Amino acid sequence: MKYPTLSIVIPCYNEEKLVGKCLWHILNQTVLPEEVIFIDNNSTDKSIEIAESFTDKFKNIGVEFQILKEEQQGQTFARLNAFSKVKNDLIGSLDTDSLISRDWIKTAKTILNKKEKTVAISGPFYFYNSSIFSKIHFFFVFLQYYLIKPSHVLWGGNTVFRKTMYEKVGGLKDCEEMRKTLKLKYASDDVYLSERFKLIGKIQFIWKLKVKGVQRYEKGRSSEEFLAFFKIRKYIRN
Repeated sequence: MKYPTLSIVIPCYNEEKLVGKCLWHILNQTVLPEEVIFIDNNSTDKSIEIAESFTDKFKNIGVEFQILKEEQQGQTFARLNAFSKVKNDLIGSLDTDSLISRDWIKTAKTILNKKEKTVAISGPFYFYNSSIFSKIHFFFVFLQYYLIKPSHVLWGGNTVFRKTMYEKVGGLKDCEEMRKTLKLKYASDDVYLSERFKLIGKIQFIWKLKVKGVQRYEKGRSSEEFLAFFKIRKYIRN
């Protein structure tokens, strides 16, 4: 089977404890990406040094590995920069703590090759460092926020979408302006793209597209992000 080509984008800000694990999980895929773009967002720790140590590892298996720099602080600016450099059919968007399952790339390429009307896909994100109470809380937020239509959205650290469709909806160029207008505390670029994509096609939740990551607990964040979904949806549809 001929798969579409894929570039993985990873924004990073001071994640020296997680960078290596994230990149190792990409190296160990059953189907490799054509390109990995690691974009530093003004890290002051050893994140870049660790990323650079993977250059030859990717080169030896035929994967192009780029390390870029985004000086304007903010996850959205980093992703916006990196997405514009992508050379392939699909864009895989991860976070630095994203530990992708071994068939993640194969699953993404297979699904988007078969389902031509699907613009983007996302999947479950499991937190491996949270307490049982946090996991129960997350489970209910997850059901409400990610699985119940029309609330279904993409998960920023576990998303794959078509480059042509990203360009068709204007990418993330207006995301920061929207965030300031709505006075949103968090980046919300995943929800922004989700609602843009829904205007032109389907986004789907794929159980096999699994990622593990770190839960970064912040009081009130879950409820704030949930309410932000409705604000963003209204903003885009108006």
